[in-house]
Amino acid sequence: MNWHQACELPYYHGSDLGANPTAEETTFKLWAPTACGVVVCLYATGTDAEPGAKELGVHEMRRGDGGVWAIVLPGNLHGTYYIYRIYFPDGRVHEVVDPYARSAGANGTRGMVVDLTQAAPDGWEQDRRPDIPAHARSVWEVHVADFSADGHSGVKPEWRGKFMGFTPDDTTLDNDGEHPTCLNYLKNLGISHVQLQPICDYATVDESRPDGGYNWGYDPQNYNVPEGSFATDPFHGEVRVKECRAMVAALHRAGDYHAPTPDAEAPSASSLRAVLEGNGDVSPFVPESAARRYADAERHFPQYGERAMLARLRGMTPEDWARTAHGSEGLWSLAMRAAQCCGTLQELESMVKSRRYPMTRVRRLLLCAALGLTEDGLNLEIPYVRVLAMDGAGRRVLREMRDLETLPIINAGQTPEDKDYFELELRAAGLYGLFGEGAVCAPPSRLRDERIYVRRSAE
Repeated sequence: MNWHQACELPYYHGSDLGANPTAEETTFKLWAPTACGVVVCLYATGTDAEPGAKELGVHEMRRGDGGVWAIVLPGNLHGTYYIYRIYFPDGRVHEVVDPYARSAGANGTRGMVVDLTQAAPDGWEQDRRPDIPAHARSVWEVHVADFSADGHSGVKPEWRGKFMGFTPDDTTLDNDGEHPTCLNYLKNLGISHVQLQPICDYATVDESRPDGGYNWGYDPQNYNVPEGSFATDPFHGEVRVKECRAMVAALHRAGDYHAPTPDAEAPSASSLRAVLEGNGDVSPFVPESAARRYADAERHFPQYGERAMLARLRGMTPEDWARTAHGSEGLWSLAMRAAQCCGTLQELESMVKSRRYPMTRVRRLLLCAALGLTEDGLNLEIPYVRVLAMDGAGRRVLREMRDLETLPIINAGQTPEDKDYFELELRAAGLYGLFGEGAVCAPPSRLRDERIYVRRSAE
């Protein structure tokens, strides 16, 4: 068949090709305008090699308008595997997988009827694509198998190299609780978009074996079916759909960190800050008690003290920048030049930010520069824990701790023995005070009088 002949074929305008189950019935539709006959063959399993393999029936389909063959079978056939057997006028017979199949058995030799309501992870109904503003967008490309396959990733073994490897948001290197990995790493980098290398069903990876091979995915077998080697169970087609959706939902939740407007059910931190910065009402998005605290609290935002911060940055020498924590030479030299010409912190951050230097790293550098914080300062041992707030029960606990001498208490007004760390904290508090709402900022010395400290043990 040449191109001109193909253009003469009937066109189907509908959007219901494939296997579409409802509670009462399942409809199969296939566009095959050159066929003289089509049957749908139903199976209990995705391959004949699996336990319980058997043919469940062969049903003749009828030709309708637009070259579409169709049949309606009773019952919701979710989980049933199928192929089409197509007959042509010249005597040829082909058995094919439905090109509109949403899932398949191992190695994609049979499609599977999927009721998408039964292949949904927990919370899927609440999933939504986050709305991320242009200035906050950064893209990371990755292969599903590579993302979490490493044994040090902190992802549990059965999820490594799978769709589910994207779902934990708190993984760290060897579970050390310090060095983020996988989705946790991307969030710390400030990544807003993840571009996946192809995840459609691969032709050259043997899904039936754990070591079935590796491929970048540019050899699709079934375009609309998730790759089975990325599922924890490639033999049951529902699993790959459910776990692929779980991956998508996890990425959406992570991206919501950047959402510019709050969602009533799951507002992001960024969206709440935007409302507060505009003196808006956050009560629809937070518990009533939190809304009252927001209303009564002193507010701290970058725009309140950015002139002071920009003055500090402009006054720094190259030697000052070179000593600043979190700053490679390439990054701090960019920041130093930008600080001399930018009139706002947002403008400065946008000028320095790049694929190499994500926003979180830029902001970390600028904060350390404003504080005069060096790598040595970051590596100071924390000698105490500061109690930020307490209620009546908390005060009773502190009194008992003091009486029993289970933990040494440093009372308000006292200076901890390790003065280096304490002085660093006072400097940080002083900078924080400059970003407070109103013309009068509390002096950092107030920290000495208002806080209670619990000294850390030598252990």
